[in-house]
Amino acid sequence: MPLSSKDVLFLGRGASTISWYRCGAPAFSLGCDWVGAGGDDPNKLNLITAIKRDGMELPVLDDYKIVILQQVKGQLWFNEIRRLKEKRVKVLYEIDDYIHGVSKLEHHEFKGAYNKKTIAAHELCMRAADGLIVSTDWLAKRYSKFNRNVYVCKNAVEAKRYNLEIPERDTINIGWAGSTGHAYAVDKWIPAIRQILDEYSEARFISVGLNVAESHRLYETGRSMALPISSIENFPGVLTNFDIALGPAEHNNFYAGKSDLRMLEVGALSIPLVGDPFVYKEIIHGETGMAAVTSEEAYEGMKRLIDEEELYEEICYNVKDYVDSERSMENKGCEQWERVFVQVAGQSI
Repeated sequence: MPLSSKDVLFLGRGASTISWYRCGAPAFSLGCDWVGAGGDDPNKLNLITAIKRDGMELPVLDDYKIVILQQVKGQLWFNEIRRLKEKRVKVLYEIDDYIHGVSKLEHHEFKGAYNKKTIAAHELCMRAADGLIVSTDWLAKRYSKFNRNVYVCKNAVEAKRYNLEIPERDTINIGWAGSTGHAYAVDKWIPAIRQILDEYSEARFISVGLNVAESHRLYETGRSMALPISSIENFPGVLTNFDIALGPAEHNNFYAGKSDLRMLEVGALSIPLVGDPFVYKEIIHGETGMAAVTSEEAYEGMKRLIDEEELYEEICYNVKDYVDSERSMENKGCEQWERVFVQVAGQSI
């Protein structure tokens, strides 16, 4: 029988942002089942959220032809993967972070959680699966040593969720969003932010998540504020506080595996990003954003966006067009997942 959307299950890590972007969003767009659950024992999962045909109940994995498991680990999941494969269920392991690099980041909030034992528990399941799904080509190369079947499904956003207007205001808001794990990723932009605030009385700085204004004493300017981390449902609305966005990035293996998701999120709202091409490789400088490696380049990029209205409007138009046509779930976002299903099961949905 041909493959249908009801034959595919995405099992994500709870109700986290990563669970939605990598499992919930593609499942919802394709009409597949999505479950957000936690636990290292597949027989004792903690159900947190779900969008599925039979409601808020834990799924029977045997009922599906393809099961996508997000970053599961340990012997019990290894045994479950082997059991499902014996039942002729195709099992794909989804991972979009370079977890091997977390322990090397002194400032990362989960540094201690990714020790050698934990990493080995992930590798065990990665090797057992029928294939891996990752979000970047860099991750595909790094993780191909654990599984010869690696598929790249780039991050994509749902354009309809970002169909919002930027409110009219008299200020120019420079925005940055990130968790404590991205603390050092904002450091190099601080001199540029201070310079912009010094030179433009209408400029404001807004951080979401990590309180950058407090940690870097930007409150002293009187024109900085911090917003708490937002739920995924409200995040697009929170981003409408930005006029120009800065993208988190560092030059290390952890960030080498990161996707350009922040560019997609703000780009879907027609907001230009100033970002380091080390992470935001899709930026075309002066066309779909402003590329910046150093604080000096970030300052110049923000200054041009403020001073050159025509350039600003052109980039706003171009980046939204790029996201809508190339990186939205409604267009090419779903197509890449369907291609994986064809390669794995010989059929699309």
